[in-house]
Amino acid sequence: MATGVEALLRCVFEGCIAFSDADIERRPYHRNCGCALHGKLCSGKVLKEAYGLLHGCRVARGASSVTNLLFANDCYLFFNAMDNKTDCILHVLHQYAQASRQSINMRKSTFMFSANVNVAIRNSLANKLSVSQVESQDHYLGLPSFIGKNKKMVFSFIRDKIGRWLQGWNKKILSQAGKEILLKTVAQAIPAYVMSVYFIPLNLCDALEKMMNSFWWGSKSNDNGGINWMQWSPLCVRRDCGGLGFRRLRDFNLAMLGQQGWRFLPVSNSLTSRVFKAHYFPYGSFLMQILGITLASFDEAFLLRKTY
Repeated sequence: MATGVEALLRCVFEGCIAFSDADIERRPYHRNCGCALHGKLCSGKVLKEAYGLLHGCRVARGASSVTNLLFANDCYLFFNAMDNKTDCILHVLHQYAQASRQSINMRKSTFMFSANVNVAIRNSLANKLSVSQVESQDHYLGLPSFIGKNKKMVFSFIRDKIGRWLQGWNKKILSQAGKEILLKTVAQAIPAYVMSVYFIPLNLCDALEKMMNSFWWGSKSNDNGGINWMQWSPLCVRRDCGGLGFRRLRDFNLAMLGQQGWRFLPVSNSLTSRVFKAHYFPYGSFLMQILGITLASFDEAFLLRKTY
């Protein structure tokens, strides 16, 4: 006799009511139906959680337990590094393969452990799942996954990318109007995506602005040749006030992060809001939180925006 949780999940995730094996064969899941397939995988995990067999990971005491996250075409599964938890994951993946007629490609899957997991346990669990181990994932969806102490080196790919564009433009004969369009639409748009998530170091912002200023005044962006007849700050003033309307990268970074921070207020029940609240302001609100001195780059960004 199926429990109420099983019956509800079947109605939501299975997508059809089959009475025989032949009926199942006539109604296979579509190959591109990612929502239904992911729902089937989540339904199995929800059942395991309801029975107390799986426990997700928590970033802090009182935080929401996270068992799976879906990004683009990838699915992240979080569980304790134990043999019985690994067996539950294998059982869920087997159920998913039977329901969707698709098997998980273990060669493309990876296993990441926290730093406090013993090496012997890592090798044992990785062999059981037949997946390879990785220490960390450098970039995912165009963003660095882990931020260390040397933030300038982590975000150096932004400077390299903008430098390649400026070096290519220097080989062309461009008017001041053409340079203005390229700087505003291309060069200053490159770090926008990263700045909406991370707090870029100030010295990197200064280096990028110096490169753009050298390109604007006609000097080479990769050496010290040429003369910059004016600093970058006056060029960032609005046009009606005598400037050219270029962006100050630090101010733009804070503005982009402010949009993310303000989402905590109207959508306080989202997963991100609950995780940040449990970790940084469990007894207060986002607006009342005071900036600490040991925050990570990803988390520091949201709280720093409130001081401006």
